[in-house]
Amino acid sequence: MVKNILLGFALSALVLASTFAFADDAIFANGAQPAPSIEAVSLDRLADSATMREHQDEVIASASAKLDKMEKDGMISPAEKIQIKGWFKGVPFQRIVDVQLSFLSGLPDMFSVCLQINPIENLSIDACAGTIVFISSLSAHVASRFLHYTSIDGKTNKDGSISYSGNTFGVGPKVGYRSMGILEFDSGGGTAQGIDTLVSAEWVHWFSRYFGMGLQLDAGATFVVQQSQGTTVRSILPNAKLSVGISF
Repeated sequence: MVKNILLGFALSALVLASTFAFADDAIFANGAQPAPSIEAVSLDRLADSATMREHQDEVIASASAKLDKMEKDGMISPAEKIQIKGWFKGVPFQRIVDVQLSFLSGLPDMFSVCLQINPIENLSIDACAGTIVFISSLSAHVASRFLHYTSIDGKTNKDGSISYSGNTFGVGPKVGYRSMGILEFDSGGGTAQGIDTLVSAEWVHWFSRYFGMGLQLDAGATFVVQQSQGTTVRSILPNAKLSVGISF
């Protein structure tokens, strides 16, 4: 009984050894197989592909979402994510915030400072503080750049980083709320509330991905309701100013 079991194991081992020997001989007989050649993928080749031409927005949105998740999971750094998005030509460029100043260039704000955020490319929201002689004001606006043009070039450097430069232009309506404090010597002061209705035009030159400088011209009118000495006065004030801005 034991001899039969040992004989069975021996025959099985002999069969396995013969199988492996035959496989090895076949491998050596055929020789080493060359690795398949793969053509390098270039930016121009990607941009010129039919998929990118017909479905560019979908491809970029999908790739961007995946890269955002990879960054969140710690697989890539923020800088690496921007670099990879740069391969899609212009994807990583996004205007975030602006600081705008005006000096002796407008009414009812002869001097003003504004902080502006840009949640999407053609929409901005700002908050401003300004003054002219005996009037100080706080205001907030929403602007739509429905006529918008962006010309930003992304250049791949030798170290793999992406450098950006170019210009953005925008024109559109701008509306907001204004609260004014008016110094009146005989009564101590008054208040006024207003609605700004403007047309805004801007130009920004971008020196890099995170820094640009430009000009913004706002022009229109402010519809004011003023409370003074117990009476209500309604009026329309001209509203215009030229601001210098720093964009990030």
